[in-house]
Formats: sequence, C-alpha cells, structure tokens
Amino acid sequence: MSDIAFWQALDTLVSQSEIIIDRPKGSAHPRYPDFIYPLDYGYLQGTTAADGGGIDVWVGSVPSCEVGAIICIVDLVKRDSEIKILIGCTEEEANVAYWVHNKTEYMKGVLIRKPLENIFDLVPKDKHDISGMATLKVIDIDSVQPILWQLLQCMQDGNWPCAIELLDIMPRFHSILVPHIKEIFNTDDGDWKWFILPLIERFPPETIKLLEADLRRIATQPTMDEVGSEVDEKARKLLEKLGGQYI
Repeated sequence: MSDIAFWQALDTLVSQSEIIIDRPKGSAHPRYPDFIYPLDYGYLQGTTAADGGGIDVWVGSVPSCEVGAIICIVDLVKRDSEIKILIGCTEEEANVAYWVHNKTEYMKGVLIRKPLENIFDLVPKDKHDISGMATLKVIDIDSVQPILWQLLQCMQDGNWPCAIELLDIMPRFHSILVPHIKEIFNTDDGDWKWFILPLIERFPPETIKLLEADLRRIATQPTMDEVGSEVDEKARKLLEKLGGQYI
C-alpha cells in the first residue's frame, strides 16, 4: 500500500476533528513555567493518543488545516511514544517544533514530512488557480526546485490572482531563484521583468547583491523592451531605495 494512504487518512482525521488550542503561542507550560510555547499547541478533540488524551498538534501561521508533517517522539521519562501532527506550519515552524522535541536527552523525535504525489500539481493551471498556494507556503526548499521556472512564468502579469499570491510566497526561495531571475533578465519580455522587480525587493540584501550587476545594467544600459515597459526606471528606483551600497 502507498504511504499516501496514511497521509490521506491523517488528513481525514484532522478535517473531521475540532482543533483545540489549549496552549497558545507565547504561553507557559502549566508544569514547567520556564518553557514558552513557540507555536500554538493543542489536540484533536474526540481522538485518543497513547497517553489517553487527544492527539497532539502543533499549529503554524499558515491559514490551512492541511497536515504537512508529523513528529514521532519517544519520551524516556514517561516511557511512551506518540506522534505530534503539524498543521499549517512553514518549514521554519516545523523545524522549531522538531527542536522542542529534541532539546533534552530524555526526549527524542523524528520529523517526517508529508510527501507530494506530484510536485507539478502545485503549478497553477491558469491565472485564477491558487489551489496549490497553501502547500507552497510550507514546502521545503529542495522539493520546489523542479517547478521554480513554471512558478515564475505564473508571475508574468502581476495582476493575475496566482501572481498576487506568489509574490508573498516566492521570497521563501530567494536563495535558489537567482539563476532563474537572471534568465528572465536575458529575455525580451519587458513586462515580465517589470513584475519580477517587486519580488526582488522582498529578498534579503545578500541575495539582492547577487543581482546587482543585472540591475545596474538595466538601469544604465536598458534594452528596447526594458525602456518600453519602463523597467529601467523601476530598476533605478529599486537601486536608490536599497541604498548607497548598490548604487
């Protein structure tokens, strides 16, 4: 039987259960007040875990009830083992939850991410398709590499619903987007370049630095398509906004 069946069953369990957050992010543990919950923590009402309570869940910042991973833990003090379900967690939040269950010698856990049936299913089918956005918000960076170019193609018009969503998501992948953005700058599609510049603005300075030469070239020696779409003017404003280190 495929592992996918396990994850489908887990998704069903979550969708049919009420999520109770009894220990919100920032609250202290009831018995160990020095421990502050870094994420919302709770349980699935109407379910039963190994300790007799409801199945525990970590809930992240992504507004989605989709299961992204589980953490299987062994507690040497309680002498038991159970799972923690990660719901709506970004990659960073999943790593935080993993750290919580591995910070002492008495508890160890393993993070198991939900596999994708087909990574290309996350690429919007048309400009209105945003069905894959929730998964793109939490997917690990290595997994998304095969579809980066297709996702950037979905940003050829920043007014498309899928492009609006991707503008908030794609900065997560800044470190592996640079070669693809350079390729866009080598096309004669001025409009595409114009809509990509707001994405670059959201990158950290060290990543923008890798595109400095391209931005300088557009600002000072623009091609005809860049002049026609006013990309050169936008590139100059971007360089000015970023400060003297880029001018």
